[in-house]
Amino acid sequence: MLSPSTGGPKAMFVLIILFTLRPVSRPFYVPTRGAALDSTSLLILSAQEHVGLSVAGDTKSFDLPDSASPLHLIVPATSSNHHLCQLLLSAAILGYPSPTLINWNAPEDEDDYVQHLAKVEGILNHLNSLEPQHDDDLVLMVDGYDAWFQLPPSVLIERYHSLVRDSSGQYSRTGTRHLLVRRSSLDTVFFGQDKLCWPGGRSRAACWAVPDSTLSLQAFGPDTDHGIVEHNRPRWLNSGTIMGPVKDVRDVFIATLEKIRANHTENSDQFYFANVFAEQSYARQPAEVPTLSEEETVEIPDIPDGQRTEYHIGIDYESALFQTVAFYEDYIAWVMYNQSSDSMKSDHKHFNPYHHFALSEDLQDSSPLDTLPEKGKRLATSHSSMLAEALGSWSSLPLGVNTITKQVFPLIHFTGKKGYREMWWHRNWFYPYAGDLLRHKQSLEEGVGDAWTAGQEVKVIPWSSLCGRYEEYLFGQAD
Repeated sequence: MLSPSTGGPKAMFVLIILFTLRPVSRPFYVPTRGAALDSTSLLILSAQEHVGLSVAGDTKSFDLPDSASPLHLIVPATSSNHHLCQLLLSAAILGYPSPTLINWNAPEDEDDYVQHLAKVEGILNHLNSLEPQHDDDLVLMVDGYDAWFQLPPSVLIERYHSLVRDSSGQYSRTGTRHLLVRRSSLDTVFFGQDKLCWPGGRSRAACWAVPDSTLSLQAFGPDTDHGIVEHNRPRWLNSGTIMGPVKDVRDVFIATLEKIRANHTENSDQFYFANVFAEQSYARQPAEVPTLSEEETVEIPDIPDGQRTEYHIGIDYESALFQTVAFYEDYIAWVMYNQSSDSMKSDHKHFNPYHHFALSEDLQDSSPLDTLPEKGKRLATSHSSMLAEALGSWSSLPLGVNTITKQVFPLIHFTGKKGYREMWWHRNWFYPYAGDLLRHKQSLEEGVGDAWTAGQEVKVIPWSSLCGRYEEYLFGQAD
């Protein structure tokens, strides 16, 4: 409803005339993947744009992260196994920087609290050790034992910057009524997505006070968001993948560590990251408090005056950067784009658009060969001609895709059922060529496959020590 200050019925008549008669060249808000707007939201947006009604937070001007920022890859891992080496091999083949291993050789504690506290503290200690000139560098944190890469860092970084740009001045839904509000802050620290608010129940502020997903209200069909977890749109934070500028990520970890130390109630670092995000979300735009059963007490953020709540946290809802697996198993497929017929490409309007896949623009004019240290140099392997032909285009390779958002994801994170790490490893586009690609890159550049340790004694751990004993498994040569 319009407030009395807008002038009552006469003002409403003027606003309707403005909305219905004035032509516009583009919508003020473009819903992601076909989301529908109700008439009230459209009228509010039209009124705000044309007659200057106040909105929930003015869009501000921010400095975007530098697109040429170096990338730091940090990986919490206390020891090596073939799961860690899946991540390290994919990073080496795709040209990621040598990772820094956090808490390497640290003792494994049976107390989950100690383990999660050590993870947050270890990463924060490393971020604090970086010189101030690295504050604007990008840092990517990936859980060590349940993730691997699929696309090169150039794609990941460009996708990241697109998400940051999109978050500036963007409208988003909030609360149970899905009203649209203008964002007043830039998102620069992106977490992976979850379809389930975990740990804890729906009464947690981290479960209800956070923004709505950007996916369509019908993304998973008519049952979307109606009780079946697999049909939930991703809305919640997953702490296994984090990307942003060093200074902003550091601030998020400081706030999270403070919450762990102040009131430890759960043995999960994700619980505390989500609490930081909940307070940020509630301070940005308070959501409608849900009505629960009499037995449930709704948690409402208690934010003292002067407490910082803005940490520029955002969620990668559409898997542009990260793809989680839990409850997404039926919506992940491996697609070879050159197998779509020309007739289907030219006449796809006759097909269900949810079944049509087109290679994204950021992959159309590149190939895995672009990740080589010396582009165009003859592949120094016994299968050089075969490799050059096989890897000449992304369209000829099987690529993991989120079939709802159509994103070819740069990184997959195996939340939920861990057995998929074995079941899906051979599906990677690089799997048949992994050994040849690694050896070739190692022949061209020193340090490929190696890792650094963090802490007072920084040292290099060579690939042979980390993963040499797992090569038969990684390259598909094991019995």
